[in-house]
Amino acid sequence: MNDAATAKNESTRLVPDATKNAAKSGLSWASPMGWALALRPFAEERWGVLVLPLALTAALVAAALVLVDRRDVGAGLVPTRPGRSTASRWLSGPLGLAVRQHRASLAGWATGLSLLGLAYGSVGDSVEQLVSDNPDLAAFFAASGTSLVDSFFAVAASFMALIGAGFALQVATRMRSEETAGRLEPLLGTAVPRWRWAASHLLVAVLGNTIVLGLAGLGLGLAHAVLTDDPAQVGRLTAAVLVYAPAVWTLIGVVAALFGLLPRAVGAAWAVLAVCAFLVLLGETLRLPDWTMDLSPFQHTPQLPAEAWSPGPLLMLVAVAAVLVAAGLVGLRRRDLTA
Repeated sequence: MNDAATAKNESTRLVPDATKNAAKSGLSWASPMGWALALRPFAEERWGVLVLPLALTAALVAAALVLVDRRDVGAGLVPTRPGRSTASRWLSGPLGLAVRQHRASLAGWATGLSLLGLAYGSVGDSVEQLVSDNPDLAAFFAASGTSLVDSFFAVAASFMALIGAGFALQVATRMRSEETAGRLEPLLGTAVPRWRWAASHLLVAVLGNTIVLGLAGLGLGLAHAVLTDDPAQVGRLTAAVLVYAPAVWTLIGVVAALFGLLPRAVGAAWAVLAVCAFLVLLGETLRLPDWTMDLSPFQHTPQLPAEAWSPGPLLMLVAVAAVLVAAGLVGLRRRDLTA
């Protein structure tokens, strides 16, 4: 195994270690997960910490009872408002409809990945402390010439890219849900062609995923820039996450191809993502052969900031994604709608 692979493996192992180390700070008290760590079982056994989840649970239950008492049966706390008599011009086309359908999930995924980026960015300094406590590991990184912090952020970026791919697949596989639910056929009965409707969902998946990854990288860079007082970290760490966008676009292409050619197998796209995650997280540790590792589009992505920028593999991924999308759109145009 080469030094780059070993550095990645060691950095992968340090991700949870750094997170645990950061949990010792005062910020951990802001999360119920931090309360569980603060119990310190088999050590100090702080039984008093249990007061916090009990108090929070009691407060939430009391608030729920008050709200239930004030609302009507079968109605929500906020009354529904009558909708507009006519749709806006933005909803007159398939793209506007696709944006409307996915905007809530986009906001949720973007918020979650941004917070995760902030969390990873805030523990960069903890990684150096962990290595300083391990002379052998410190000697390895010194000899390999690899920056430990950069390796850590490269691994964190791949983690967030894998998670962000979940949003892309959620949006892309929605096409099949619309078809099986019977909502697609009436829509295609209008002047909307099949390829335009599908392209609208795929465009939202591509652009939305780019936004999600960009915000995740921005959170990563901002947190580390504040800790290091180095504004340049914002750009380089944002790029470290955004560089995975073509790999995710390839997965979107897989969904498009399955939807157009084998619609009943669209769910297999989630299995493809699971295999990619396995190869990214454990492939090099298990010393899998190169041809197996190359099956994952994430393997062809430069691991910034630990590696040098290389546009060739990214252009290849974009080309593969384009071919898959084209095949899916052609297949959708020729096949019958199925339940």
